[in-house]
Amino acid sequence: EHEVLMVTRASLVTGRLEDALVSRGLRVVGSEPELSAAPRLVAVDLTDRVALESLPRWRRSWPDALLAGHLALPDRDAWLGAERAGCDLVVNRGAFVAAVLRLLDNSPASRRRYPLMASSDAAGRLGCVLQVADSPVGPLAVYHIHKRFYAIADRCPHAGALLSPGELDGAILTCPEHGSQFDLETGERRRGPADDSPRQFPLLEEGGELYLVLEG
Repeated sequence: EHEVLMVTRASLVTGRLEDALVSRGLRVVGSEPELSAAPRLVAVDLTDRVALESLPRWRRSWPDALLAGHLALPDRDAWLGAERAGCDLVVNRGAFVAAVLRLLDNSPASRRRYPLMASSDAAGRLGCVLQVADSPVGPLAVYHIHKRFYAIADRCPHAGALLSPGELDGAILTCPEHGSQFDLETGERRRGPADDSPRQFPLLEEGGELYLVLEG
């Protein structure tokens, strides 16, 4: 029997959501000790500070669970913070039940996303537009080239130097340490001493935000 951890007491959510989950054959519990196995879904009130702080631990402990949080009012910083902490879904409280059910019925848990920046922040800027020292995939650099975004591991595969300070000529990035060159549009290594290109990561633009897609 699949289980759901419900960490919310919001009256707009609890009754309707519990009825819908039970009708889908899911057992709903209100605390971690009641779980007999990793839950399929964790439903969280993001105004609950303890629950919010628990999100990264739940994400690590239950990598296949769907984490869904609701907010009482629109708050971009809280929204992004919850997604960065591991939420697969963040939505306003009134739309939460319908959104959770769609997520359960249609969305694979293997495709998660990590918010990086507002797409508009790159307007008029070319080259490296974002460096993230500690993303879910490690150091990351995001480039804006010819109206498209590219994300690569911010480490040269030759000796581990940071690539983001390197010179960019068109789409050709030169490692500032030993001169290896990489084509960010094609992913090809153009010049050694590196034997390989840095890993590239898929991105998604949606709702004016740029996301790193986490697969597997």
